Amino acid sequence: MLSRTFISLILATACSASVVRRESAPIALPSSVWDGSQRPLWINQPRLEEIGQGGVGDCWLDAAMASVAYADPTRLMYIMHDPMSKDAMVTVDLWAYGQPGTYSVKKDPIAFNTLQYSVAPDYSSGGSGLWPAVMELAFKQLAHAHPELEIAENLNGGYAWRAFAAMYGTTDLLGSFEELSKLTDDAIWARCSLASTQPQVVETTATPSVKGIIPTHAYSVIGCDQNAGTLTIRNPWGKAVDLLASKEGILSDLGNGKIIISLDTFKASFSDITHAG
Repeated sequence: MLSRTFISLILATACSASVVRRESAPIALPSSVWDGSQRPLWINQPRLEEIGQGGVGDCWLDAAMASVAYADPTRLMYIMHDPMSKDAMVTVDLWAYGQPGTYSVKKDPIAFNTLQYSVAPDYSSGGSGLWPAVMELAFKQLAHAHPELEIAENLNGGYAWRAFAAMYGTTDLLGSFEELSKLTDDAIWARCSLASTQPQVVETTATPSVKGIIPTHAYSVIGCDQNAGTLTIRNPWGKAVDLLASKEGILSDLGNGKIIISLDTFKASFSDITHAG
């Protein structure tokens, strides 16, 4: 059982304010080498609940992947190709400044350190697919092949708009980025109301207005209820969010990182919103 002191230490070191987003995961998991050769990338289709951020500061990527899985899962199914052959490679199509590239990830065995990347899939209860880890390893290759993208090769730092551009082939990289301080309340409602069909990510400030929101961190937007004055967002930490000591500012905890907050908390705690396309 994690102590309050340990959780406080986690929160204190969770994110560091810098030009490039960085943060750590809430828990440290043991390393693992997992053979996924006969496992599918997903069961039926990718789901945002399958994202559970590990120890690298890649919230920018995990939140983007989760939002795509929620709003546009067929996009992931279009760019990820699994021949389901023990000796074959899974291929992932990603773009750099609009130029396509194909990146291969060995699936037998697929080895990754759960201290660094998304948690290994758990099939014991009909659980999650392998696609988050495969996508992260493909992004590592993208970062290595295109240093001009300014994505750290260990994925420890980046921006959601770069993740969306890589997955959608967008050339106008900053066209999908908006500062919340420049948006009216009506504009925020209009933008967030599209979250079920248009992937969206929001990033927090270095000093959120409430303790229940992680500083300098990326969240997926799930939706909003203008009549109730609330927004639903998801922390890519997933189930590990339940370990947080403070729920201050959270109106409702829906589980697996999904929370409901007020518009006032949203505006006071988040700095910008990015959407795919």
